[in-house]
Amino acid sequence: MIHNSITTQRTPHRSARHLLPLLFVCVMFFPTMLPAQVLTSMGTDFWVAIMPCWLDNDVDSYYLSASGPRSCNITIANPNTGWSHTFALSAGGITTYQLPNAHSWQAGSCVVNNMGLHVTSTDSVQLWVDIISQSPASCDATHLLPTTVLGSDYIVQTTDVSNSHTSESRAQFSVLAIEDSTTVDIVLSSPTSTDIPAGTTLTRTLHAGQVFQVQGPRQSGDFSGTSVRARNCKKIAVFSGASSTNMPFSNTTSADLTYQQNLPIGALGTEWLLTPSAWHDTSDYVRITSPYNNCQIYRNSTLLATIDSHQSYQFKLNAPAHIVTSQPVALYQYLDSRHSSGTGSDWGDVAMFAPNTIHQTTQSCTFPCFQVRNRNPYSSKYYVNILVPTDEIALLRLDGSSPVSGFLPILGTPYSYVRKSINHGAHTLTTTGSGFSAYTYGLGENWEAYAMSLGGTDPGIQLTATGRVDITIDTGNCSGSLWWRDTLLVAPSTTQWLSTNTSNGCDSLFTINLSTYPSYSDTLNWAACHDTILWGDTLLSVPGTHTLHYQSAAGCDSMLHLTLTALPHYKLFDTVYIWANDTYTDHQGQQHLVGQEYEDTLLTTMGCDSILHVTVMPYQDTTCIHHLWIPNVFTPSHESNSLFRIPHENITQMEVNIYQRWGEWICTFDGLTQGWDGTQAGIPCKQGTYVYLIQYKTPCLLNPKPIVGTITILR
Repeated sequence: MIHNSITTQRTPHRSARHLLPLLFVCVMFFPTMLPAQVLTSMGTDFWVAIMPCWLDNDVDSYYLSASGPRSCNITIANPNTGWSHTFALSAGGITTYQLPNAHSWQAGSCVVNNMGLHVTSTDSVQLWVDIISQSPASCDATHLLPTTVLGSDYIVQTTDVSNSHTSESRAQFSVLAIEDSTTVDIVLSSPTSTDIPAGTTLTRTLHAGQVFQVQGPRQSGDFSGTSVRARNCKKIAVFSGASSTNMPFSNTTSADLTYQQNLPIGALGTEWLLTPSAWHDTSDYVRITSPYNNCQIYRNSTLLATIDSHQSYQFKLNAPAHIVTSQPVALYQYLDSRHSSGTGSDWGDVAMFAPNTIHQTTQSCTFPCFQVRNRNPYSSKYYVNILVPTDEIALLRLDGSSPVSGFLPILGTPYSYVRKSINHGAHTLTTTGSGFSAYTYGLGENWEAYAMSLGGTDPGIQLTATGRVDITIDTGNCSGSLWWRDTLLVAPSTTQWLSTNTSNGCDSLFTINLSTYPSYSDTLNWAACHDTILWGDTLLSVPGTHTLHYQSAAGCDSMLHLTLTALPHYKLFDTVYIWANDTYTDHQGQQHLVGQEYEDTLLTTMGCDSILHVTVMPYQDTTCIHHLWIPNVFTPSHESNSLFRIPHENITQMEVNIYQRWGEWICTFDGLTQGWDGTQAGIPCKQGTYVYLIQYKTPCLLNPKPIVGTITILR
């Protein structure tokens, strides 16, 4: 089998905008060399194949999560069944969608399924997929690679399931075609469950969206070292792992699913800084599979092993380690199985992920924490391991808060790392420094775990390609211009060069998309309850108009025009009528007699302190008796209970205002004769809880009396 021959060059570990100029110089002075597929996790086009878990049934659940810096629409489609679904992603947010089993679940070994999914987006996004088995409980997740990173040549890595304690353990991998008439040659390193022996070359021709799935026998085999290559330089996607496996391969009492999208050989790395995960008995494990002969593996400058093509080497990771290999390799990190050391840890299980190389970093990432399904689904732990240059720790933010604490230096390197406990949900990491590398994982109590990389970009690799390499670099700067090969490019522009000098004659296309990073001049209107607010390090007066200077995420000078207005404070008056010998108990439990007055501090619907003045008066006349019956739920989409109405008795005037939970006004209506139909300006409001403010008068109560509460819309 012919592999890509790769020569690597590295620049100092700093941001992509510092690396790109050197990248261009390297291409210019070495005409037989091409930049590697720029290893980036961001893209607008992806392909995904779901792998079976445990019992190989279709009751498992599959979730696709997306994040991106800008609002966009994402479409998931199965090109063979005709199914598709589009959903919206908000800027800087996370959207998770459950994939339908009927269009994504695949079964069987050495069979072709029409269950490949094509994901496209109107803007650059990152994607993750989570597989959850309900019974028995098991899960794992993977970071998806954009189509621009895919290649035609892969080496598979799985685990040895021979000593697994469960009969459902099978090594497995899937090959997904992304264009029609793709012929794939697979050289097996282990027998299949259909009795095809190791060393056999399987050849299949697939169309776009078709998946060829291969499984090993139960409790036997390891497909590590299996080679997968598409003819005619056509791109394919490869996923590997095990339906259930142990880590290490023996002395364990539990097993779990592993699932990971594989990097093509042309995008494999040679250098990593690895950090162990939290809450495991002894350590994580690192497994390396080499596409090349005489590959030397070093840990902290000490030679661990030398392996040849299609061989694998595995070692424990119980402390941070600097890993360097003499050839590009497939390197994956595994969380160990529960009870793997016999100490009885109650958290987590085996999981598999591809850690970033030392040069693959990002400056911003919003990522999900998937629910860990386990015997006690409400007991889970979630973590993120973060690696940054030590001198940039203070520049890192988690969810926009103050600098992240708890970093530990990695001896002999300019880096530090932290294992940070986080809550279930969406989180955001950002830095104004050169970049960070991270992975996240979830641990269930007694069983289950998942782990996945947060992705990044590595623009620093150079390679001489024996196969087709389509390269796309999306870059930009504040000025919107760039010198390239003595040509001044002015954004927006797309420039391409076609190269045919690869050793097997495959055309390779180099594309650079140049854009201008935006400078902003934004106007923000904001209201506050107080006379002053602290904006960053600046104290601003309220009301007032202020101009603030800042830099965008891309470093471009920008301005914010901030107009502050003051929210109203209220002093409201109320009268309470009681019998002469009775007492009135307020909401704080204090008792008051007839003739007494008291004041209470309350919050308005906008959160401002206001004073309620109450006078306790003797009850004298039945005309003063009044009632309001305020419902707490209504259903606008049903025939009954379709309006929010307020039944009343002895009320002479009633005004009702409806607000969103964060104070945005929706509508006002006359509560004596009208109701609310659950719309805002004729547009139906979403299902949820809303705030009402009711002010009314009675024959004995002439000052408006406010009542604040919540009403829930059910649809």
